[in-house]
Amino acid sequence: MNSPLKRILLFLGIAVFITVGGGCSSYSKLVKKIRKDIYQKRYEDALKELDESSIAKSEKDSLIYYMDKGTLLFLLHRYDKSLNYFQKAKDRVDQLFATSVHKQAESFLSNNLALPYKGEDFERVLIHYYMALDYLMKNDLENALVESRQVILYLDEINDKYKKKNIYHDDAFVRYLNGVLFENGSEYNDAYVEYYDSWKAFRKIYKRYYHVKVPLRLYRDLKRLATFLDMSDDLKMWQEKFSGPVMQEPDFVSKKAEVIVIVETGFIPRKKEGKLNFLLGTRWVKIVFPKYGRDHPSEVKYVVLDAGDKEDRDFLLEPLAEIARHDLKDRAGRIMARMAARVALKHGLAEGAEELAKRSKNPYVRAAAGLIGFAGHIAASASEKADIRGWYTLPHDIHLVRLTLDPGKYNLNLKLYGSGGSELEAIPLGKISLAPGQRVFKYFRVPY
Repeated sequence: MNSPLKRILLFLGIAVFITVGGGCSSYSKLVKKIRKDIYQKRYEDALKELDESSIAKSEKDSLIYYMDKGTLLFLLHRYDKSLNYFQKAKDRVDQLFATSVHKQAESFLSNNLALPYKGEDFERVLIHYYMALDYLMKNDLENALVESRQVILYLDEINDKYKKKNIYHDDAFVRYLNGVLFENGSEYNDAYVEYYDSWKAFRKIYKRYYHVKVPLRLYRDLKRLATFLDMSDDLKMWQEKFSGPVMQEPDFVSKKAEVIVIVETGFIPRKKEGKLNFLLGTRWVKIVFPKYGRDHPSEVKYVVLDAGDKEDRDFLLEPLAEIARHDLKDRAGRIMARMAARVALKHGLAEGAEELAKRSKNPYVRAAAGLIGFAGHIAASASEKADIRGWYTLPHDIHLVRLTLDPGKYNLNLKLYGSGGSELEAIPLGKISLAPGQRVFKYFRVPY
């Protein structure tokens, strides 16, 4: 067999064998089992499913494994172990920015599942968020602030990378949480900057694309800190947005306390495989691409934190489902172009193999030319798989509620409300004792 024919057949062989055809089905089943376990609060069972899966042993899926395991360990209140796995996720992200040319070539001859999963931009941002949460649950404010500073650097990188061409180039929720953390650490200038950047992200991105308005609470916080920091020009702008009174930081430190609860609801939607047929020469061929399947919004529309004679309502900060959809939509054109080029190459190789076989001096190879071409086209189509991987233990939405209280002892309850204001559930968060100037952080996951 001549050398060019050997090379083309080798390429077509790679297209078949460097594919994980059955992997999509098993991965989808794993995600379904783990999410069902989380829904029923069987976190240990979910952890066992994950550890015994092929994901746990796959280098190219290691980022998914680290992110999911970090989440499950966080839900189990094993904060140190959770931090360990999220740190591994951060390290893996750094490593994956140097993906080898060899791996890229493999994916071009098979599919993107041959490549290590690098994570979506918003997923990489949320690694820092969960690490900050781990530290907050450990009452380690210092390291929570370290994560805040690291995620600021990463968000700035995203801004520079896309130059605002992509919709998701900043994160209003993470910026706001950073502001709360900086304020709690008495770093008021940094807190103001983060609140301001959160406002910009809400106004320019979240309101326009995700249909989430700027929370009134954010205007209140900006007015409060602008007053405290004597920013007279900025203060005029915030007074127009929020006309109510605000408490100054010295008064808060001496007379008040605050409970801050982060509430995650539902599950982020999952990707599925989309298909599109197009004419390549005289042959109809198929390209596949990832798209988000049917969304199942959380039943929880808003939450109220109740402390007896005083309560406050939440505000939606992170519509993760909307962020995920728009982020993928932003890249759809680039994904489709790459898929089409790859399909064209594979089918071109199949036609090339058939043509070379027809010219072979070997009569058996010439006789099998049609079969070689047919098998090549089958291999080209069979090896096409959309990359539907993702961090599927993430919630659908993230809410936050801030309740200012007098120092003292309280029984806290979280009330969940659905459509039409119907109360779905009241969840006791336990007793708490607050000292003057104290801010206490709590977290709750609602799986429905």
